[in-house]
Amino acid sequence: MVPAMMPPPMPVKLFEFAAGVFEMKPAWFFTAIFTGKFLRFILWAAITVFYGPAIVHTVVHTFHRHLGIVLSVLGVLAFFLAIYIVRKIFARRSPQLPIEEEDTVE
Repeated sequence: MVPAMMPPPMPVKLFEFAAGVFEMKPAWFFTAIFTGKFLRFILWAAITVFYGPAIVHTVVHTFHRHLGIVLSVLGVLAFFLAIYIVRKIFARRSPQLPIEEEDTVE
């Protein structure tokens, strides 16, 4: 149940695989996974309900306060994304030269 409650980087599949290897009863396994995920999502829902408007207000206020930094970071990311896309487009268009076969002298 504990791995199911952890955030996404937790390797839940590893524990699910181990439950199968050790022949855990399906009812117990389902109950543990369901309870763990249920508690995790209830906690996220409670945090969203209680702190949601305050978090949104804080993020918007911070973006307005540091608008130059935010726009600079977005511009740099857009620049690197454009370079990546252009390189992918031209990598497909480049003609593949045939491999020259060596003449064998007999």
